[in-house]
Amino acid sequence: MALSYRRILVVQTAFVGDVILSLPLVQEAARIAPPGAEIDLLTLPRWQNLLETHPSISTLWLYDKHGQERGVGAFWRLCRGLRRRRYQLALVPHRSLRSALLVWLAGIPRRIGFDRSPGRFLFTEAVPYRQHWHEARRNLSLLEPLGYRHRALVRPQIAFTAADEQAVAGWLSRKGVGKERPLVVLAPGSVWATKRWPGERFADLARKLAQSGFAVALVGGKEDRALCDAIVRRAGGFAFNGAGRLTLRQSACLIARARLLVGNDSAPVHLAWAVGTPVVALFGPTVPEFGFFPPGPEDKIVQRSELACRPCNRHGPARCPLKNHRCMKDIPLEQVWPVVADCLQVPTHPQEGGVVR
Repeated sequence: MALSYRRILVVQTAFVGDVILSLPLVQEAARIAPPGAEIDLLTLPRWQNLLETHPSISTLWLYDKHGQERGVGAFWRLCRGLRRRRYQLALVPHRSLRSALLVWLAGIPRRIGFDRSPGRFLFTEAVPYRQHWHEARRNLSLLEPLGYRHRALVRPQIAFTAADEQAVAGWLSRKGVGKERPLVVLAPGSVWATKRWPGERFADLARKLAQSGFAVALVGGKEDRALCDAIVRRAGGFAFNGAGRLTLRQSACLIARARLLVGNDSAPVHLAWAVGTPVVALFGPTVPEFGFFPPGPEDKIVQRSELACRPCNRHGPARCPLKNHRCMKDIPLEQVWPVVADCLQVPTHPQEGGVVR
């Protein structure tokens, strides 16, 4: 199939994980659009570094909805700017009234979003939100009203620059890590506190990895820097902290060099899928059935599926409703390490307990 539209806008102003899993939609729209078509993406300024090099994005619109552009005046100016671009089609994976209102006020004649969006009444077509599909596949379903029927998952693309590669190589070199030493990346952070596996267990995991001959690096945003610094201290210097020190693209570039990423249900898991690095993902208040699981053939999920309180929230609440946080605290290192060791093909004792799939 091929699209007839030559100017298309994709709107995704949610968290970075949501943005990463919207990239297959951008890529497929660009693939089936006519030659010379423009596929633009509207997102938050904080994700610019990750997206500005993407080969399928013609123009990157940045909307600081929580900062300097907060308010009705800035919103209306953005609508007028979009209207001047004369978009023919809007694809809105973000389930938000504001995003739906934005494309309606921009005068885009065809607007496709999900039927679970609060702004679904502003779309010309509302596509069913398939709860148990992977998010990347769900987002691709927004192309169905246009005749799209491709069912295979499409991997997000992350485009590094030579400067990204050099920056990561230089950072590792300063830490004494050469190409001959295998690397494992840990991602202990999350916007949602209840999604975080205890930091001391990440530290103990880092020790085990170092004792098995691996270099260990931590990734995350500036908000994760203190957490990762504490993990490095507890690990006794067996890990290096890149949280808040590497850009998003550089973090993805670092993950691409790794043999494995171990992390919570958060954005680095999706970055790892994008760059082809296997994942061990730890799920607590959320469940893989929400559609944000790592879908790679070598990826593993560790969770305590026997807990009746799971899932408690689609994102993971700020605090455990039962005040015990068992969903993450009850995942011991003894459950995680055998899975990690198996992925890395290093000797270990047989795993016990828990659910791994």
